[in-house]
Amino acid sequence: MPVQIPPSNDVNALANAIHKATTAGEALELLPGVHLTKPGVKLTTPIGPKGLVMRGSKPDASGQAARIQRPDFSIGTDPRHVIDDNYGIYLIPTPPEPQEQLGLVFHVHPPLSPKGKPFEFAILQRGDIKIGGFELDCNMGNQRLEGAPKHAAAHSFMLGFSGASYPFPDGPGGIQRRVFVAFDSVELSDIKLQRGGFADDVRSEPGFDPHPPGFFRPNVANVNISGIADDPANPRVNGQGNSIRFGGLAQRVTVANCDFDSLILEFDEDWRIFPGPPGLFQESEWHVTGIQARVISFNAKGPVQTLSARDLLARESFTVSSAAGTVVDSRLALRSGDLEYFDLRRFVFEQCAFKLPENAGAVSGLDMRTKRHTAFSAAFRNCSFLAAPGFQSGQLIRTESHSNDATARVTADFENCRYPPDFGTQKFPDTHLAILNQQGDYTFLKADLAAVDIAQAIKAPGAQITDQGARITYHIP
Repeated sequence: MPVQIPPSNDVNALANAIHKATTAGEALELLPGVHLTKPGVKLTTPIGPKGLVMRGSKPDASGQAARIQRPDFSIGTDPRHVIDDNYGIYLIPTPPEPQEQLGLVFHVHPPLSPKGKPFEFAILQRGDIKIGGFELDCNMGNQRLEGAPKHAAAHSFMLGFSGASYPFPDGPGGIQRRVFVAFDSVELSDIKLQRGGFADDVRSEPGFDPHPPGFFRPNVANVNISGIADDPANPRVNGQGNSIRFGGLAQRVTVANCDFDSLILEFDEDWRIFPGPPGLFQESEWHVTGIQARVISFNAKGPVQTLSARDLLARESFTVSSAAGTVVDSRLALRSGDLEYFDLRRFVFEQCAFKLPENAGAVSGLDMRTKRHTAFSAAFRNCSFLAAPGFQSGQLIRTESHSNDATARVTADFENCRYPPDFGTQKFPDTHLAILNQQGDYTFLKADLAAVDIAQAIKAPGAQITDQGARITYHIP
């Protein structure tokens, strides 16, 4: 039977209960009422090999649920008045225990920077986290942050998790050694998000270490998130921060059946350079389904992510870059800053509706781009490109100017796609379905172009045009 934890005004009660539970391998049940987090700068909650199971109990007769809440006016109350890196709960693995140290196998890693030195590392993976069934009250309206500079508290997330890096006695010849400890799994389910803002509600970090190198892969093997939703009765206090943000990659990620402000993957480091398991590199695998959000973004760096997404509703913004995979049966609104789709690899959009931005009658279309020494490859099948009524000019699809980089080629196929009526016709001579400049191959289904003047609808200076019967291909050498 789980250990039942009553609500408390003591900011140490929840932290102490979690410590006892992970040490003994006990499950926790949070009774209805408020359970306060412990204030402080860079405070972490270490989780041992036995992991952590923590669930809220069913609401009481009055409808009150278990609520994990940041205390009022607790950010910036430390002696230095620091407002960043104030975590509600930040779950990290504990250091390797003596018996675990005996089985560690170390590998050499080259320097991470030009002035760095090689080091040896071992990876220890253990511990499962299963938490949910409660309200997560970030309480960001009661922290005196309204006058703070923008992003000043950007890392003061409410609930976070990551692997951790720990120093180890030096190896032969005095070479530095590190032990990276990863979670086996993190499962978050049935959590109601309340009063977020200024920082992320839920955040996955790329690794914890006050003394780098701290990033490694995978710092979490499996992440499963489901049933996370905003509480309309307790909305975000401002637009800063995100509902769920991945500041790093896990090996396998599943996100399903959520309705919140934002789902963000934004990782600026190339995951391939970090210490990881021996053998062939494995991309991070993402399975995302049934997500409704204002903003949805999948932006890693380099060929490190494979995405399988279905039934997405991005009400205001959608981006994806540096990924292989599919997005199916989705409605995707784009802002003007979302249009640059970089170096997608064998990507397929199927039965997707793209709502394109328009400004003063000018429509801005998808901009398929490559980065240096990369190519772009994507197919659009049974997709709709939507423009607001009143358009006068613009394009639905475009590529940038011809590149001197021979590898920077674009391959794009459009099949059974639907375009706005009269777009790319003599009625609106300043509109075009596509303006193509970058070298590559672009294929359209001729039946999709039956209502337009192809010469006006598709502008591809210098292209070699091949009529393949049912298809027409533009090859830009």
